[in-house]
Amino acid sequence: MTDFEQLKQQIEQYVRTGMTESKRQQLISQAGRIGINPGQLVMLIKNAELELKFATGVSNTDYPTDLGSGFMMEPESPGSGFIVENDPYAPKDSEGTQALVAEDAPAPALTSAPDSSEFTEIKKLDDQGAMSDVYSALHLGRRKVIIKRIKPQYRYNSQYIDLFYKEFDTGYSLENPGVVHFYGKGEDAEGPYYYMEYVDGRTLHDFIHVEQNTKEDVINKIVLQLLDALKYMHQKQVFHRDLKPENIMLTYKGNNVKIIDFGLAAADSLVDNLAKAGTPKYAAPELMNRATDADQRSDIYALGIIIIEMFTRHPDRRYLSQMQSEKFRQVADKCTMLNPNDRYQSCDEILRVLLASGNSNPMPPWLEAKIKEYAADGVITRNERAVLDKEIAKAGVDRDLAEAIISDEIEKAISRKRKEELDRRNRMSQTSTKLEDEGGGGRKFVKILILLIVLAAVGTVLYMYYDKGHWPWEQPTTSQQGNSNDNYFAPGQIVYTTTNVNLRMLADKDSKLLMTVAKNKPVEVVSDGYFWVEVRVDNKRGYMAKQYLSHTQTK
Repeated sequence: MTDFEQLKQQIEQYVRTGMTESKRQQLISQAGRIGINPGQLVMLIKNAELELKFATGVSNTDYPTDLGSGFMMEPESPGSGFIVENDPYAPKDSEGTQALVAEDAPAPALTSAPDSSEFTEIKKLDDQGAMSDVYSALHLGRRKVIIKRIKPQYRYNSQYIDLFYKEFDTGYSLENPGVVHFYGKGEDAEGPYYYMEYVDGRTLHDFIHVEQNTKEDVINKIVLQLLDALKYMHQKQVFHRDLKPENIMLTYKGNNVKIIDFGLAAADSLVDNLAKAGTPKYAAPELMNRATDADQRSDIYALGIIIIEMFTRHPDRRYLSQMQSEKFRQVADKCTMLNPNDRYQSCDEILRVLLASGNSNPMPPWLEAKIKEYAADGVITRNERAVLDKEIAKAGVDRDLAEAIISDEIEKAISRKRKEELDRRNRMSQTSTKLEDEGGGGRKFVKILILLIVLAAVGTVLYMYYDKGHWPWEQPTTSQQGNSNDNYFAPGQIVYTTTNVNLRMLADKDSKLLMTVAKNKPVEVVSDGYFWVEVRVDNKRGYMAKQYLSHTQTK
């Protein structure tokens, strides 16, 4: 057992039996011998207190009297997603600062904004991040931007470098009005930097605690915009994992939401090895144990805490009873359940509750049944959508509520189909195993051969349909014949639709329809797939079936 492990074991024992002043002095002395400063020791003690409280529901140590203080913050360490922004115990001298740098390399004394002619009117801002310096500037003399550069003491720390680039890569992949836009990145003699959209506003934290604005109609608008942005992120399989008022900007004009700071976000396209993530006051319990298991429900938990704070100015579930709005109290209560399965499972579910409790007419059971019927296959056709639009208008149902229900039912249907497919594959696997166990080698061989022939025939027919655009026994149309002769579409190329064709979501080719594109409409190729082509049309991106695209216009 290492000296550090022995120290942690001693801390856990003292926390369980009760901490005294003499025990604290003993721990300070023991920590000093192995190079741990008092500030880091305090963090280790608080972490042990937190684990004891989670395990038993009680604590043998005194906690701060401020109920809004939430969880204790643990120290910066490899594998931890927690960032200490204002640690009162952090060393102030250069030697202590160097102790936090993973690699033994001298940190430069000064950092600056990018030395580039692209940027002018560069000004360092007082509001700095946990691991980066922040500047405002003009990009190419026209657009005002925010520039972030990693701080000197973290410039040679691979963990912080990874987090720094990860924030840019995650944010750059998102395009939504409720998410700050990332424009580009670079590196110079002072190290890496990137620049992003300048938001003329203030943080939600300042909105709550400085302006002290708790009007329910304004809160309602903010929450709905947050839900819209989070829904988009979750559809892209991006989970923020550090959602808090300090990471939410509100514009001065209209109090519009902009989510920022994606340094701890989880995304399918990026490697994620964080053991823990988030800011403890807002972090869901699962983020305290295994951050790689986070999903949309972790962000929903943080949203619930934020709703409580907007009404009571305390980010603490214990203040639920002080919320004046019954509607938001019920939403915040379910959002902040300890078990993720007890929370809302998607942003659409929350939107459904909030919009249904407004002034619009409630969703009539017959209309909800029709939506479920049409969405049962995981996709709603153009004709079905036209029928639903008429019925929704006729019933006087709020359009946003209807869209939330439609989207929710489609997602449920897709999940159900995926489960059915998985069950089918499991049954096929079990059947295959049973065939192997049957006696008679010749008979077993014949059965397997017949099965392979059937599968090959079905596969051939399907391939011919998707590749040629028609069934083998059907005569191909002129457009299908032309399309099959040249079936490759290069990225950036402009091609044309051969008929009215559906544009489907990027998240799932079999998911809901975004729009219908008219015949002979020019579209830009983004990437070419086997059966599908990713395209951009009218500033929207999605998938179209390759059989409905041609290099030339159709007469």
